[in-house]
Amino acid sequence: YLKASNTNAQDRFGHSVSVFGNTVVIGADGEASAATGVNGNQADNSLSSAGAAYVFVRKGSTWSQDAYLKASNTGFYDSFGKSVAVFGGTVVIGALGEASNARGVNGNQADNSVPASGAAYVFAPSGAAAKFTTVGVGCKGSKTGVPALSNRQLPILGKSFMLDLANAPLNTAGLLFFGFAPWSLDLGLIGAPGCIARARPDISGSIATDGFGKWPNPTPIPVPNDPNLVGAVFYNQFLLLDLQANQLGLIVSNGGKATIGY
Repeated sequence: YLKASNTNAQDRFGHSVSVFGNTVVIGADGEASAATGVNGNQADNSLSSAGAAYVFVRKGSTWSQDAYLKASNTGFYDSFGKSVAVFGGTVVIGALGEASNARGVNGNQADNSVPASGAAYVFAPSGAAAKFTTVGVGCKGSKTGVPALSNRQLPILGKSFMLDLANAPLNTAGLLFFGFAPWSLDLGLIGAPGCIARARPDISGSIATDGFGKWPNPTPIPVPNDPNLVGAVFYNQFLLLDLQANQLGLIVSNGGKATIGY
């Protein structure tokens, strides 16, 4: 049972609702605070029907309010929250009564010369974008170049993440490592000079390369649709069999650093 954190008569909380995973956004187009932006003064009631939106997040079986959203140019009867939408970490709020004569993106919000022209506002969490970067370099095989790890997709919540491999030994076996902490282990100490292990084998899976030194059928790696994972980092690296490359008979690719996000 969800209610606004500043319940008042005629706020019309619940006029619009959008759900994505464990996040619910609820519009209250009659709310009357003069606050602007995120988590402003909810106790104010000086701007009739300025409107507001509320973000609720579920953790386990418990719902709690995560954010109180207002327009950046709050005004009388703007009806911010008349419509709402959420996808991933992005929230879009419609304000049917907003009155600026601006056009396009990020125009003059201070204008009020065109009554009920309307506007929409986009909110996104700072620093929550999915990322992938490569780390270091691999070590050269006996008959091929240096194995190169890269990514096809980003580790986005609710989607699949996929890695690529090139310049690997032909038709050989290997392992793909996933580690949950940074690592740097010099494999030269055990017979593979110039090879640095950059992903701990916290999780591993077998792979096989083709006659072109590639991983022909990369395995999609599902990323759970759980906002609690935003910002989590994991590390990847390929370990490949190459008996003639060194005393250990193994070489490695460069490493990868993946940050889960939207």
